Amino acid sequence: MSRHGGTLNELTIRQFESHDPFNPRPTFSVSEILELKESCPNLTQLGLDINRNGTWPYPILDALTTFPKIRALELFFELGKDLHTDEEQTYYWYPPEEEDDSAFRLPRVSSSSALQLFRHLRSGKTGAELERLAVHVGDWGRDHIKGLRSQGCSEGRQERYLCDVLDEKGNRKLGGEAWCTYE
Repeated sequence: MSRHGGTLNELTIRQFESHDPFNPRPTFSVSEILELKESCPNLTQLGLDINRNGTWPYPILDALTTFPKIRALELFFELGKDLHTDEEQTYYWYPPEEEDDSAFRLPRVSSSSALQLFRHLRSGKTGAELERLAVHVGDWGRDHIKGLRSQGCSEGRQERYLCDVLDEKGNRKLGGEAWCTYE
């Protein structure tokens, strides 16, 4: 980052979700996000893994609002593969069909929670307006480049919510319209 950070406009840093509850995937801390902001001052798009532990990680989200040029964020939330063994998880799907969320990391990602996150991020944003938020949960691996990885019980389990202030024609949405859609 020290060499090329100033020239980057887009950056995505991701890792596969861990099956091991004692070795979760590493994510950025607040101080590391602030260092990233200093190292990459021209970022307009950023994608990062974000972990949950029963609540939304508001300190992390608030740190993301300090990037002055960011207009688009992609947040990759974990499914919670580490909560159960592979044998226990074979019948779980996201989102849960019933009210039992015990097999997944909480809080649950949905279109309403994505909209809540989008509004929170927009309200605290400094600099350029945050126009787009993509919220991913589940298995967003390297299928398109066929990277090496082990197949797990969560293979193919994924959801994506896209929040945008612009419609498909590039026009600003009216204040009362729904901003988040399931894809």
